[in-house]
Amino acid sequence: SLAVTPVTVSAFSSLSLVPPLVLLCIDAGATILPHLREAATFAVSILAMGQHALSRRFADQAVSRFEGVAFTRGASGPALIDGALAHIECRFVALHPGGDHVIVGGGA
Repeated sequence: SLAVTPVTVSAFSSLSLVPPLVLLCIDAGATILPHLREAATFAVSILAMGQHALSRRFADQAVSRFEGVAFTRGASGPALIDGALAHIECRFVALHPGGDHVIVGGGA
């Protein structure tokens, strides 16, 4: 499930105000992609400067990423990392190829 499959994205941006949409760019080989293709929702936790180690940890596909990491469940179910600056819960909108990355669209 997405609750146990965090990832560090290479880019995150607002895409649209009406409707509210965001985009994420994820390495095309990331282990999270099969989960995103099946998910109805996902969450973005915007980490604080003091959480740099978490960002590095979530970029490593070889570790148990959530082991020892405090999180709570959002209203739609995905994990929200405790202590993050902000959280955005999104409904999955689309995946688009982007070179060696995949562009993920999500809406509020």
